[in-house]
Amino acid sequence: MPLNEESVRSLEGTERLYLERQVTLGRVILVALSLVTLLETSGESVRTASVAFLAVYLLVALGAALAERFSSESRFRVPIVVDFLALAAFLYLTPSVSAFWFLFLFAVFAQANRGNTRAMLALVFTATAGIIFRVALADPFRWQSVWHWLAVGLGTIVSGLGMGFLGARERDHLKRQQLLEKITSQLQFDRGLTESVRQALGELTTAFECEQACLAVRDDEIERLFVWRVSRKDTEPRGPEVLSLSRCDTFLIDALEVSLGWTFKDGGGEGFGWDRRTGRRFRTVPPPPDSTRD
Repeated sequence: MPLNEESVRSLEGTERLYLERQVTLGRVILVALSLVTLLETSGESVRTASVAFLAVYLLVALGAALAERFSSESRFRVPIVVDFLALAAFLYLTPSVSAFWFLFLFAVFAQANRGNTRAMLALVFTATAGIIFRVALADPFRWQSVWHWLAVGLGTIVSGLGMGFLGARERDHLKRQQLLEKITSQLQFDRGLTESVRQALGELTTAFECEQACLAVRDDEIERLFVWRVSRKDTEPRGPEVLSLSRCDTFLIDALEVSLGWTFKDGGGEGFGWDRRTGRRFRTVPPPPDSTRD
């Protein structure tokens, strides 16, 4: 069933709400893990202030999660800046580096989910420098300690970048899904096949900021090839070109499971491709025929 225009406009809000719910749930889980780790690894040296801080933080996180779960109209959400301030405060309070890592990983995940790569990278390297400084203050300086500091810093960077990759990948997946929803929503055949295809290709040209989008369909029953072209400069709708099957090599490839692309540089350039089923890249891709380049 095609989506109406109001449903299409609400897609962005729906995807954003889904990401916010992930952040809200992740906050509860990782703050709870941080509290458990703090109590288990610190022993008698555990500080009352750090435990109390995490307990209050966990209650706030639980309150936000419950409000979101049981009240669809609730606007209570913990701003991301509060999470950053909590991370900085806990770095000062905690005697346990392991407990700090959980809050650090959550902050990176939350930032990656918002799509701000620069801020995420700045957080990873700033937190790494902070935790190395914190560990260095707790230990007397020895040359052997330098290796310990480097191991802690390397582990923080790797874990932070890994968590950031997971958050960014989830966001990219939702963006691709949203694009597919927008394109398929244009296929409303009550307004005609040609107009539906034109609208769908128009969405592609807008999404990829390209000059032209093309759709080729081979009909073996009537032995014809139908080619729709939509350019951003078009002022009037155009129907498909009807070509003979001898032109199929220009528009179609035989390997449907392979995605291929080429870059042209004054007749030169190179190709690239990958298997859509496995993600495996192809290092050598044959160039397309001259008719495809034209």
